[in-house]
Amino acid sequence: MSGNYKAVCYKCSYTGAVDGTHCPLCQFPLILEACAEPDVAPALERIFDRTSVRVGAPPLPGVDVGPRKAQLLMQARKRRIERQRRITTEREIQRTQRRSRLAVGFVSVGAVVAGVVAAVLVSGAL
Repeated sequence: MSGNYKAVCYKCSYTGAVDGTHCPLCQFPLILEACAEPDVAPALERIFDRTSVRVGAPPLPGVDVGPRKAQLLMQARKRRIERQRRITTEREIQRTQRRSRLAVGFVSVGAVVAGVVAAVLVSGAL
């Protein structure tokens, strides 16, 4: 490209005069503007000074500021995963409680059997 151009790189934030179409630092394609007279404000600076570019500015016409479909799907997936984890945890707790009750039941039955055997032995019935 012939002539000097002022350029802005959106990848590494390089701003300067270049002769090519790619950033000299990262080789990313540049936004180019013909260099203007020093007394004339360059168009890029005017564009970046606009309030519509700044954070908190009103959205451009036709731009929806709500969450995107991908974001909504991701949030729904996180809710499903959390619900599944909660169900799995509850089932594991229920299994543990059942095992504990079974163990207590077996210990109780064993104690009753041991008591009956001890009573029979003490009474001399055998």
